[in-house]
Order: sequence, then C-alpha cells, then structure tokens
Amino acid sequence: MAIIYTYPKKNNPTSTDLVLISDSSDGNKTKNATISSLQSSLAGVSSINTLTGAVLLGSTTDVSNNNLTRITDAATNAIRYKLADQLNAITAFEEGTHTPLLEYYDQASTSWIEWTKNPDGSANADRTYNQQVCKYVRANNNVSLSARCYVQNDNATFFDCGGVRITLPFAFNSACSLAVGFTQPSSFASQNLTSMSRSWVSGPYSYMLREEAIAGTSTTVFGPNLDPQIYFQTFASSITYRLGTGQTTFNMSGSAILS
Repeated sequence: MAIIYTYPKKNNPTSTDLVLISDSSDGNKTKNATISSLQSSLAGVSSINTLTGAVLLGSTTDVSNNNLTRITDAATNAIRYKLADQLNAITAFEEGTHTPLLEYYDQASTSWIEWTKNPDGSANADRTYNQQVCKYVRANNNVSLSARCYVQNDNATFFDCGGVRITLPFAFNSACSLAVGFTQPSSFASQNLTSMSRSWVSGPYSYMLREEAIAGTSTTVFGPNLDPQIYFQTFASSITYRLGTGQTTFNMSGSAILS
C-alpha cells in the first residue's frame, strides 16, 4: 500500500468522500468512512442561533448611529464587541412609574397635609383624586419625568392654603426645576389666586411657585424709578394658594439630578 501523502490531492472534498480509519472496536482494522459520518459522530457546534454552515461576523460600520465596535485580536485569536464609551458609562438604568400625591401647606399648623386629609389626620370626603400618573426614565443620576395629578374639590367653596407641593419618585438636587402647569374650571379663572407658573424641586417634592409683581428697587437694572419686578413665592403662612371647586390638574415635566 502506497504512503498516504503520495496519493493525488482532492481540492474540494464532499461529505460522501471516504477516509481511512483504524476501527478501535475491531482490533484497529483498517476501514473507510464517509466524511459526513465523521462530522455527525464528533462533538462540535452544529448551529449558532439557528444558523448553520459558515456564520459571518458582520461589520458594525454599516449601521446608522451604531454604538457597537468590533475588535479582532489576532494575537489571542479572539473577536470582541465593545459598546460605545457613553453607553459603558451608564451604570444604573431604570424605567418606572410613580403615583404622585398632592400636599397642601396648612397655615394654622404650619405643616404639610396630604390632599385627602384634614390637618388632624382625618379623611376629607370633599377632597379626592381623579387620577395620578408619573412616568420616569433614570440613567445614572439623571432622571427625565412627566407627571400629572388630578385633584377634585367637591366642596361648594374654594380651598385656600399656604402652598402646594407634589411628591416625586426620587430625592432630587434642590438646584433643579421642573416645568409646571395647572388648569382649573374656567368659571373660576377670574377668581383664581394660584397663578402657578414654575416649580422648585427640593428632595422628593416639587413645590409650586406663584408669580408675583412688586415694586422694584434696583436702580442699576431698572433705572432710578421703582419699576415692577417679578419674583416667585413658594409657601408661607402669609400667602394664599386657592384651588377652585371641581377638578384641578397639575402637570410637570423635565429633567432633574438625584441628590
């Protein structure tokens, strides 16, 4: 029998071609077997995510706004994929919901009371919620949120208090501010004293701010005369926030930083 390497070479073997083997179960007798039978009897990867045959690792450069980089290391015969640095920097990510509650500042007791309760802690049947919803997305210490709080005043008269605030899903840096808006029944618009137009965030609360106009005293900016200036009030025993009868809707949106 000729030496094996002296035989002619076949450049494109098929699965039905034969190879020589020594049959260990039959005294190592020389026999032949098909290439396909060897493939089926040997352990190996038959498919990758249902793909069979040659699986190509595609380029990442042909995808718009791609955040993935392919790294081929010839020294270690390894292929790795790396996320963009800005995505690797995200160590905490969360999407969630929060049920915002409205609290009012009771001027007599100088304390914050939940909307549906009286200062003594008892329930107030006239003050209820129609609906509350808040959705947020957190990436590390940055949070974007959108919240809406519907409160109902079924009493025949207005409800006056010294301030209004809404609970938030996290404690935020006090330097943050959320865009805020509110609506009340149009029949009470001319009598509404609330005039909320901004918010001040402190801890897990967004305090509603009321815009006020006062006589200015700045001679540098406004000249020598006492011109009107705008400032914002938050809560106190000396100011009044008025919520009309019926439904009042509070809206908040924006981004804030965790404290």
